[in-house]
Amino acid sequence: MAEAESLLLTNEQLQKLVAGLMDGQTVSQVTGVSEETLETLYALAHGLYTSGSFHDAQVVFQSLCVYNPNEYRFWMGLAGSRQALEQYQAAIDAYQMAAVATALSNPEPFLFAARCLMKMGRKNDAVIAIKALLKLGDAADPRHVQCHEKAKALLSLLEKED
Repeated sequence: MAEAESLLLTNEQLQKLVAGLMDGQTVSQVTGVSEETLETLYALAHGLYTSGSFHDAQVVFQSLCVYNPNEYRFWMGLAGSRQALEQYQAAIDAYQMAAVATALSNPEPFLFAARCLMKMGRKNDAVIAIKALLKLGDAADPRHVQCHEKAKALLSLLEKED
């Protein structure tokens, strides 16, 4: 029982955690988890994802999102893992968080979310997502330009189906 009790936070530790979070710090900042540790975990999650171990990648990405919810890559990894597992609504939720992590400046999460919506048979919602993403991004960023091109092509296909 002593081992289980040692895993619980003391009142002081809990107050420190809450105060840090209320002050805008991330869990990793409050708990002292280093950026190096987060990057190592990200490399592990990415490796799991690329090897097709989507469930395990999802677990690690989810932990990373808890430690630093402001990191776009962590949310995109979680969303991609969920999408690969055909957990489309959960993937959409994570893509939305990725978009929020960029202050809605990056159109890419919306394109991936639109693909999930299509898999769910929600074509009209996919069209709305695509039209929204075309208003986002930076014309000087080649990734955003490429995303817009893909979105326009997908929108054209969806509109032809009507």
